[in-house]
Amino acid sequence: MLAGKYPFSLCLYLYVNRAPAKSLESLVKEYERLVLSREGQAIIAAQKDSEKCYAPLSAREVAAELAKLE
Repeated sequence: MLAGKYPFSLCLYLYVNRAPAKSLESLVKEYERLVLSREGQAIIAAQKDSEKCYAPLSAREVAAELAKLE
C-alpha cells in the first residue's frame, strides 16, 4: 500500500475555504503543518480501523504539500 500500487486506497483530503488571492489563516496553516509533520503522519498511519486504513504520505508528497502552503 505504501508503494501506491494497491488498487484500493483511501485518500484523506483537507479542504479550506479561502479567497484565491488571500493567504491562509495562521491557525489553518499550522494545523496543515501538523498533519504533514512526522508526528501527524504517524497519527494517520496508526489509525487501524477495520473499515479505514490510511497510509502516510511519502517524503516527496509531504514536500509538495508543504510547498503549497507558501
